[in-house]
Amino acid sequence: MRPDQNREELLNMIRRYVAGKASEEERSFIEQYYDRFNERENILERAQEEELKELEDRLLEGIQYKISESDAPIHRPLWRRWGLQVAAGLLLVLASIGVLLLHGSQVEQKSVAQKEIPTDFTPGGNKAILTLSDGSTVVLDAAATGQVAEQGQMTITKTDDGQIVYNGSNGIRGDSKPTLNRVSTPPGGEYRILLPDGTKVWLNAMSSMQYPTFFAGNERRVTITGECYFEVAPNKEQPFIVNVNGQQEIIVTGTTFNVNAYNNERFVRTTLVEGKVRVAGKGHTSNSERVLNPGEQSILAKTGRMKVKTVDIEEVVAWKNGLFQFRNSSLPSVMNQIARWYNVSVEIADGVPKKTFTGKIHRNVKATQILDILKFAGINFRIEPAANSETTGKIVVIP
Repeated sequence: MRPDQNREELLNMIRRYVAGKASEEERSFIEQYYDRFNERENILERAQEEELKELEDRLLEGIQYKISESDAPIHRPLWRRWGLQVAAGLLLVLASIGVLLLHGSQVEQKSVAQKEIPTDFTPGGNKAILTLSDGSTVVLDAAATGQVAEQGQMTITKTDDGQIVYNGSNGIRGDSKPTLNRVSTPPGGEYRILLPDGTKVWLNAMSSMQYPTFFAGNERRVTITGECYFEVAPNKEQPFIVNVNGQQEIIVTGTTFNVNAYNNERFVRTTLVEGKVRVAGKGHTSNSERVLNPGEQSILAKTGRMKVKTVDIEEVVAWKNGLFQFRNSSLPSVMNQIARWYNVSVEIADGVPKKTFTGKIHRNVKATQILDILKFAGINFRIEPAANSETTGKIVVIP
């Protein structure tokens, strides 16, 4: 089915809504997602001006009715202020071929109260634990802004924007030895660190990095798990080396790159954004060592073999920019991201059709808003209580 045919189908759904002939599912879809429509794929460009005005009035009537039922204060809807630039381009569902397209780069806060699904999961946020060299820990999301710890001659500070910074304001004596610190993010957590050399690191959910309190000697070495994004401060005399789960090393002098190395993923993926890096698998064999150029991604298998391909950088680093972004992603891949960010367990039942998904949506929405979108691509699910105290619940994908 061509994209213009799918736009026509969505436009027909909107016309059924205006005429009062839409199904309950269609009404729920339009009312829930109208304020996220984006101009990029203007579904309504073929509609007549009178149809647009009717849609506007019908939506406003429905919203005001729901508000009056809940006694919530009435706010002027955002789309009312925008005019009818609420083109339904954010969400174009290609259910017939199992592809979900989500377009748009902004998700506005809802301006009206909506009934919540009884069981839901809130998105993650700025959460991490700092483990000091003596084994003591600091819960960073609970720590106040300002100095949170001292390590030798280094002070560790939490800034107003929620990152930690290492600063040796009095200088480092020549006989000083660095100690090791570790920062780790839980499921539903992310965090930023400014290392003492000026390198910036972003940690995604369920990730960790171990590093010295300052870099001495002829190299700067850190060890990571999970997913991290690096902006390495240039220093040709002191290369920056990232040890990835003991499976791979990345050697750089100053560059920007992303590493995805979750244990439940099949591959270690290193994506170069800027500069140049050398990626070497365990043992530094010829089959597992490559030099990457911007836009390239190395894919290291557990067997030790490595290949390189060109990728969409925007998709790879979307998590750092607050987005879920997919391009022909499998259902397990999509659900793994949801599980890590919402701190839930996921089970995919037998008989669920294999489908791929392309699109993006902000990570600041509740889980059911993403799951409801997946339903339009033919993916069904049920939410169950958490099987243990480590997760907030369970999502079961069913045929």
